[in-house]
Amino acid sequence: AVRTQAVLNGVCGDKLEHWASPLANSLSIRSENGDYLDLESWAAEPATGHVIFMHGLCHSDIEWQRSDNHYDFYCELAQLGYKVAWLRYNTGRAIHENGEDLAALLEQYFSAKGAPLILVGHSMGGLLIRSACHQAEVQEHGWLKRLSHAAYLGSPHLGAPLERLGNKANKLLDITPYTRPFMRLGNIRSRGIKDLRYARLTADNILPHLPESVNHLLLASAWSEAHSDNWVGDGLVPVDSALAQDEQGDVLTAPKLRRVFLPDMSHLAIMSDERVYTELRDWLGLH
Repeated sequence: AVRTQAVLNGVCGDKLEHWASPLANSLSIRSENGDYLDLESWAAEPATGHVIFMHGLCHSDIEWQRSDNHYDFYCELAQLGYKVAWLRYNTGRAIHENGEDLAALLEQYFSAKGAPLILVGHSMGGLLIRSACHQAEVQEHGWLKRLSHAAYLGSPHLGAPLERLGNKANKLLDITPYTRPFMRLGNIRSRGIKDLRYARLTADNILPHLPESVNHLLLASAWSEAHSDNWVGDGLVPVDSALAQDEQGDVLTAPKLRRVFLPDMSHLAIMSDERVYTELRDWLGLH
């Protein structure tokens, strides 16, 4: 039921919210069992650091829990004194709206000085981190000073060509009266999906920079060697989009930024592949 609701939210979550439907997911922090966390007590607990994992489009927090490698990583973090949680949110909303809500939530519970905050996002989840960081800078939030690490796993920083292709194909359906009903069906695509087209992260569609004080990890993968330098990439996100690089070079820069490419891995496999967690351990200095 949770997974079905997550898909529904991804496809038409903006409309579910507009209709005040109980099926619309609200932004919340969950435990490893998918239960609501008492965020006030969780954030106040003594910890080596607080780690929050963020899922992508049409997914929920339970997608992380399907992987043995993710569970092993969670257990290792817990043994080292880290407090770990997972975000659940409506992926059909505009990315900047979710970013504003996430920034406000983190400001409410992490504005005071304390243990480091670590955010790990898969796909759209990585864009959500960037959007929240932008809001934190605009609003001068205190939690951004606690953010030590931010990972973007297969996140389409330069947009997702498949959504652009879908948009163009949908416009072709407007050619005849017979195909227009199908175009209206295609237009059901949520604002969240449309935001992925060009990685729209802010209400005014500016390109937010990466906070300079944070350790950033941009991780890309490709379905196969043949797709490492074309628009297919990992099946959804091209390698250059995940690494935020174009023909001119690095689109995103920061003093403490690491770029990693892992071959022979699909977009969804990023959440479970052992190599990804090896990179995360090394990046966090857990070895």
